[in-house]
Amino acid sequence: MYAAQEAGPNRGKISGGDDEVRCLICAENGAARLIKEDLMKTGLYKNWKFVTCGDAREMLGYTRERPDVLVVSRFLPGMDPVELLDRMPTMFPASHIVLLVGKVDEKGRGYIKAAAKRGLVNVVTGKLPGDRPYTLLEALTADREGQSILEDEEDGEENDEKIAGNGGFDNSEALGNSDYDKEPGDTTKAGEPFKVPSRQENKITGACANAGISEKPSQRDDFDFILSSVYETPVSGRVSFRREGSREAGIGMRVSPPKPSPGRGMGFQRRPARDVSGRAKNVDNFAGKGRSILVLTAANKGGVGKTTVAITLAVALARAGIPVALWDLDLGAPDVATFFGIKNVPGVEALPGREIRHQVVESLLVNVEEYLYVLPGPMDKTLPAFESGEIAGIAQVLLSMFSVVIGDTPPEFWTKGWLEEIFPMADKVLAVVDQSKFSEAETAAYAPCLISMGVPPEKISIILNRFSPKLHNARTVEKYFCSGFKKEVPARILPKVVATIPENWETYAQKGYKGEVAGLEDAYSQWHNLAGEIASMAGYSYSKPEEEKRGMFKFFKKR
Repeated sequence: MYAAQEAGPNRGKISGGDDEVRCLICAENGAARLIKEDLMKTGLYKNWKFVTCGDAREMLGYTRERPDVLVVSRFLPGMDPVELLDRMPTMFPASHIVLLVGKVDEKGRGYIKAAAKRGLVNVVTGKLPGDRPYTLLEALTADREGQSILEDEEDGEENDEKIAGNGGFDNSEALGNSDYDKEPGDTTKAGEPFKVPSRQENKITGACANAGISEKPSQRDDFDFILSSVYETPVSGRVSFRREGSREAGIGMRVSPPKPSPGRGMGFQRRPARDVSGRAKNVDNFAGKGRSILVLTAANKGGVGKTTVAITLAVALARAGIPVALWDLDLGAPDVATFFGIKNVPGVEALPGREIRHQVVESLLVNVEEYLYVLPGPMDKTLPAFESGEIAGIAQVLLSMFSVVIGDTPPEFWTKGWLEEIFPMADKVLAVVDQSKFSEAETAAYAPCLISMGVPPEKISIILNRFSPKLHNARTVEKYFCSGFKKEVPARILPKVVATIPENWETYAQKGYKGEVAGLEDAYSQWHNLAGEIASMAGYSYSKPEEEKRGMFKFFKKR
């Protein structure tokens, strides 16, 4: 399996053994298939699983499949090349990314510079299998060690708009009509596979056959295309979802969810200003709809974006029509209420010493958005003294009322006595790691703290915050995080990075100051992938454009 090395952009190596290596090849019509066929003919990739696609939107649909190696042509249709470069590092943070550039002309240089600005330096140039020494055969299993192929060029900023526009590279060119064609004097036959070079050879012969690319259709607006390919109703319609019957009881019937309101869905549109003046009403309507789950956000230190993760996830689920309770468990420094502008109401400080009953907890809930309720932390700035069993009792009441309960815990959670009874109840713990503050020692000590709180490895997922492809590969973070588990723990249940928050943290911080969430307006956002996973655990299907489109396929099925 692909194993990331310790540092560097897109660093990684393919380990030996019988583990299957999954490689996604993305190129224009027919070219991806020819590349796959020629690679397989070399006989070097017997334990590799090659999958091909010919469209950028289809490629982005593979993000949850975590391909070990991602090969992308700069002529891939379906999306502006610069926009695709922007998305690749965050949507495939654990993949070894290889870019096929083709001829290093003015457009090729512009593309390489744009890629380097985004931490993508593993580029293969020239007619495939590529210019030596960094051919495609080499690129699949190694990186460039930071060496720039443009080191002889003058330094300078390239205008991304020029690159993406008529004066730059665009989808009117195709590898099949240019860089994949036989060059003058090339004696290789059309369709001849890559030839494995011997030590005496100075040049790799062979090339992919002419791909016979047809003229590409005009590029449509991405957002309109996504919506029109999924929705039969106008864009303002609600994103569809369904709630399955109780999985624990094995009931196959569907339960009708609360009736959605028109005009919102999955964060595509922002709701009007929220009204937090009143308390929750008719919360009983959300009870008894099937299995309820408890999700906790956790961090080993402060300032890593843990609360932002909890709030954004809660809003995404609520806007898909899933009843959510957001519970501020940071009793020493609560801030969920601040985000939602909740004032002049009591919080959990009203519960210690009282019988934890449905009506009592319900009286403290604040309805901040449709389907979203907040149980504030201490509003009087005191640290309430909960007795044994009271925190667990509150959790049980909330779980009887809502489909999803999200608890935002304080930093250094293992030092907070009131959390000892809540962590073992969690169905999922989202461990937030700040890549910009990544420390091997601290990350390695993270998992044992969760284990000490009664959380098994299969219930832990990693959220990588302030992600930059110029720093560590996501699998490096996974490697050190999982080093805290015993060696006999099966690899298939070890925690993995399920979402990355881009390094432009200022966007999220500024939105937070205004009581808004960032990222949900993006149909390709990983927030939707995370929300979909949580919704599925609770018995809902969280529909989004990509999933509707890729529902026709089953990716990376084991042979």
